[in-house]
Amino acid sequence: MKKKINYISNLELTSLLIRIKNFRKGLVVDDAVTANRFINNRIALHTRVSDLRFINNPSQNEKKQRVLAKLNRQVIRLSEQCPSDKKTYNRFGSAIILIIKRILTKPQFSGYTYKDDFYSDAIYKILKYLSNFDHTLISKTTGTNVNAFAYITQIVHMSILFIINERKSEQNMIKRQIELNLNEKLLYANNLIVEKERQIEQEKIVKTSYIQSSDCEEAIGELYENVKKINLDKIKELNVSFKKSLDFTIDQFKRLKEIQNEFRIINYCGRY
Repeated sequence: MKKKINYISNLELTSLLIRIKNFRKGLVVDDAVTANRFINNRIALHTRVSDLRFINNPSQNEKKQRVLAKLNRQVIRLSEQCPSDKKTYNRFGSAIILIIKRILTKPQFSGYTYKDDFYSDAIYKILKYLSNFDHTLISKTTGTNVNAFAYITQIVHMSILFIINERKSEQNMIKRQIELNLNEKLLYANNLIVEKERQIEQEKIVKTSYIQSSDCEEAIGELYENVKKINLDKIKELNVSFKKSLDFTIDQFKRLKEIQNEFRIINYCGRY
């Protein structure tokens, strides 16, 4: 079975945070490089001891726990008196990159394309808030010192959620803007159509047609033929006038009414 790689222990992450805080506060010691190297060696020893397994050997396990506790206290005490050096700072940078990378493998964060934003914002916020980490605080839940991993991963987790919400807000804003632009274009096009129709309506003329036939049946036929020849799109109203001598029957009046209903621009305006 392949051994799971432990990129960084909680003790090492706690020590790194303490030393970087000291560096930011301006703490100066003689030969910081040597002091950091010694602390790093103690952390490496703590990791090796932690990896030892004593199956069915309670006494050895008890001894192991005492050694781990002693090394833990020693690392924390030395870290409190030492600022970080360049190597330590680089190690911290590599560690937080690995932590962010690991968190981004969670299913709820897969499928997003803005990985660079996740990394940059998470790193920025870790560096911004690392000074707030206090390794002396005691957790109300566990009764032990606060966990450096929990502190860093919480910052990363909240940062990723922040970026996701920010990008969603931007996408929604862009979508709303596109919809507004589309609505404006549709409204503009509709106004153009209405204006064109208004202009066409204004350009229509009123025309008068004098029916020449002296026979009622022929007059009705002449009216129908005249209307069919006219470009009705350019006519606003067609005033039709018959000769005074014509005496239409009731059936013929009905036919005239039917023609008027078919061509609604027709207006019977009397006799001449």
